[in-house]
Amino acid sequence: MGDLPVRQYVVTIPKMLRLCFKYDRKLLGLLSQCFYASVKDVFQDAAGDRRSVPGLIASLPSYGDDPTRFHPHLHSLVTDGLVSPNGSFIPIPCPDPVSIMQLFRHKVVKALLAREKISPRLVEIMSGWVHPGFSVYQGERVEADDHEARRRLAGYMVRPPLALERLRYRPDTGQVIY
Repeated sequence: MGDLPVRQYVVTIPKMLRLCFKYDRKLLGLLSQCFYASVKDVFQDAAGDRRSVPGLIASLPSYGDDPTRFHPHLHSLVTDGLVSPNGSFIPIPCPDPVSIMQLFRHKVVKALLAREKISPRLVEIMSGWVHPGFSVYQGERVEADDHEARRRLAGYMVRPPLALERLRYRPDTGQVIY
């Protein structure tokens, strides 16, 4: 992805499904697999090209603002287009994050149903929700030569679950406060 424009994506799942992943951590890989497959399908449809593929780097933190709560989600850098088998770049002008989210939702639900981690009744309940519970945030395009922006995004993706500057030690009580 060194010489290609990228975008950041942050992908979340509904709280109700987080328990599936909390108690079976082997399932966590499904999130990045389903997201990559969704991006690939949407980009290939937009380009009319099934042989070219997007580039994607993902990190999967399991915490949010509160590091004690289980919150699996994806932080991804995605090429802003496809790379063809001959190495040429095919840009995708402003990919639609709603289409990516809907396809991601479909793929995650299908995978969890196939593994009997959720029931058809739960899928029925979720389909009646006003908000789908899934989200795909799409950041601004970062050009290939904007090295500072790329470094910031990469740093954000790999940040630790605890910010050391928010930790305080009380020597009189022996307590560590976050």
